[in-house]
Amino acid sequence: MSRLSLLGSSLLRHRVVLLGRRLASSEPPHQNEITAGEQAIGLVVFFTSCLIPAAYILSKLEYYKQV
Repeated sequence: MSRLSLLGSSLLRHRVVLLGRRLASSEPPHQNEITAGEQAIGLVVFFTSCLIPAAYILSKLEYYKQV
């Protein structure tokens, strides 16, 4: 067998082993849960921080074409 085929088979074998294992966390679980309102506020802030600059650029697209 060539070295490349040995490398490929070993990578696939390790991937299966790694996907089969459960990831463990060293920290205890959080005691307070995030409410639906807090989740909604977080999503709104996240998406507006991404979409407002994109909307600004799209609104100025004609200007950018002229420059």
